[in-house]
Amino acid sequence: SILFGGKTFETIDPRTGDVITRVAEGDKEDVDLAVKAARAAYDHGPWPRLPGAERERIMMKFAD
Repeated sequence: SILFGGKTFETIDPRTGDVITRVAEGDKEDVDLAVKAARAAYDHGPWPRLPGAERERIMMKFAD
């Protein structure tokens, strides 16, 4: 992955020890970029201005 410098790590099934998949591995710079993007999205996006009931509806749909 370009975003994560191409580094990955294995996700292991604890029941069998088999590799389930490989996941992108982020470093400090990747985390900093992700946090900055999340902060900007929250500060300038619609989420904090949505009514509580609408946020609940979205989160319940996500949970399903």
